[in-house]
This record gives sequence, structure tokens and C-alpha cells, in this order.
Amino acid sequence: MTLDGSGNLLVGKTSPDSTTVGVEARGSGILTATRDSGTPVFFGRNTTDGSILTFQKGSTTVGSIGASGNEIFIGSPNSGGTYLRLGGGGFYPATSTGANSDNTTNIGDPAVRFKDLYLSGGVYLGGTGSANKLDDYEEGTWTPVIEFGGNSVGVTYSVQSGRYTKVGDVVTFYMQVNLTARGTSTGAVRFTGFPFNSVSAATSVSILTGQLSSVDDIQAFIDTGEGLNLESRNTGTQSSLTHSNVNSNSSFYASGIYYTSL
Repeated sequence: MTLDGSGNLLVGKTSPDSTTVGVEARGSGILTATRDSGTPVFFGRNTTDGSILTFQKGSTTVGSIGASGNEIFIGSPNSGGTYLRLGGGGFYPATSTGANSDNTTNIGDPAVRFKDLYLSGGVYLGGTGSANKLDDYEEGTWTPVIEFGGNSVGVTYSVQSGRYTKVGDVVTFYMQVNLTARGTSTGAVRFTGFPFNSVSAATSVSILTGQLSSVDDIQAFIDTGEGLNLESRNTGTQSSLTHSNVNSNSSFYASGIYYTSL
């Protein structure tokens, strides 16, 4: 042990140097402990839970690190107090003694936001039951294909685009199809290529068409599985829209909602 002329207490070394193995208590108020391998500093508290380290600015306590059972908690007592306890495979809102603190702590605020959040699981919104769990969100593009009787021989497009948003098991979609050639396939009109299969028939579909033949009214629905079917009403009779109603310059705009599997 050395006490040098500057009032530095040195253990295991002869001059102040934070990279040399040993302990320093410098006269300027700096404490250092350095080891080649292993933890250089241990702090302990016996018997009761509570603070192990307290941090101050001036005479005001600004934070602490403590023990709650076999777990650690850290936080600040200011502005109502915010503490987190680490253990049990997670981190949890806590009180100043490390106890559970339910429904008291925010993550960020409207003016101080985090950026991206990456999760491999789900988020419980508004409750803790299975019905409150949002475990999937996705958005992207898809390519709609027009078929006649299940085929699309010779069909060409000037526009063939679609977008979708999936929240849980609900899919919201939009599509636009503009033809430049109807092709040679025959039969009922059906649009395929949807990003997810439907688990039930969906009637909440809006459609706008152009340049069709012998059609007074159009209705659209998604059947169980994959596909958007069209029905036409002509002189009071309702039937499937077929190749005979579609021209090489026909256009289709559709949007709607359907359910898929989770």
C-alpha cells in the first residue's frame, strides 16, 4: 500500500493508473479498481431488500440500484419515481423497493419516442386475455391475376397491381387490373393471387369496372379459399360474370376485407 505526495492511496500499485491492476483512492475523489480477469468491484447487502448503491447530484438523490429477493432493480425517485426490476426472464415496472408496480410506467412519450420495436411474439392491447393479443401485422403488395374458367391464356395487362394490410386474421386489400388483351380462355371470371387464403366467404367487397359488355350491375365476393368472384345482373337475371362480358380494354378496381387463418 502506498500513500503518495498527492494524497492518493494506492493498493497493489505505486502510481495512479486506471489500467494497472490494483486499487486507487485518489485525493481528487476518483476511485478505481482494476483486475486482469474477473469482477473488480463487489457491493453487498445482507438480510433485507433495498438499495445497495445510491447516486446523488449535490445533496439530491437521483437514483439507486438495489436488491429485491434474488433480483436487481434500478431507478430514480424523481418525477414520481420510475424503477425497473430485472429477473425471471424479463424486466418489470417496480416500486422504490423493487416490488411490482402495475400499470404505472410508460415507454417514451409523444415528444420523446423510441424508433423501431422488434418483437418475435405479440402485443397485448387494452387487456391481458388472448382476445387482446395482436400477434401479426403485415403490409405489402400482391399481383392480381384474372382467370376465365380457371385459366388465363393470352391475357395481357397495362396495370396489374395490388396492396394489402394484415392485422391479426383480418386482411384489407386493394387491386387494380387493366387489360390490353382478354386472351382465349373461357368461363367464369375469377381473380386470384391474393396474399392469403380466405377462411370464409366475404361479401364486404367494393368493385368498380369499366368497358364490360351486356352488364347492368356487378357484385363481388371472396369465396372460401383464394379468389374474388364476380356476378353480373342483366335484365333482372343474376349470374356469374364470364369471358363474354369482358373485353380487351376492360378494367377492374376492387377493395375489401376478408378473414384468414392466424
